[in-house]
Amino acid sequence: MDMIEMVLLGLVVGLALGAVIGALWVRSRPVPTAALEQRAADHALVREGLERLHDQMRDLEHNRVSWQGQFAQQVLDMRHTTDQLRTETRSLDCAAQGAGPRFGQGGTVSGSFGERAVPEVMESEIFATGETACLVPAPTLGVRLPPADPR
Repeated sequence: MDMIEMVLLGLVVGLALGAVIGALWVRSRPVPTAALEQRAADHALVREGLERLHDQMRDLEHNRVSWQGQFAQQVLDMRHTTDQLRTETRSLDCAAQGAGPRFGQGGTVSGSFGERAVPEVMESEIFATGETACLVPAPTLGVRLPPADPR
C-alpha cells in the first residue's frame, strides 16, 4: 500500500473509532428528566394562558360586533327622532306665526287674546312658568322686570 492509502485508512478508522466513543459517552450521561418535566409543565402553563387569552379575545370580538350593531341602531333612532322633531318644530312655528301675539307700537301686544300692555304680558308669562328671568319678546324690544319677591 501506498502512503496516501495508509493515511486515508487511518483517517477513516479514526473517525469510526471517534464516533463509537462519542456515542458511548453520550449514552453514559444521565438524562435530565427533572429539567424536561419542568419545561413540559411550563409549556402546558403557557398554552393554558394562551387558550384563555384566545377565549377572552373571541368574547370581546363578539361583544364588539353586538355593541356596534346596537350603536348603529341608536344612530338610526336618533336620526329618525331628529327628523320628527324638525317636522314638529316647523308645524309649531307655522302655527305660532298664524295665531300668536304680535308686538306693536307703544308697548302693546295684540293677538287672538286681545290687546294688553307688554309688561303685563311679560309678568303673566313669568308667573305662569315660574321663571325669574326676563323674557325678550322681539329683538328690538327689551323689557326688564324687577326680580320676583321671595314670599
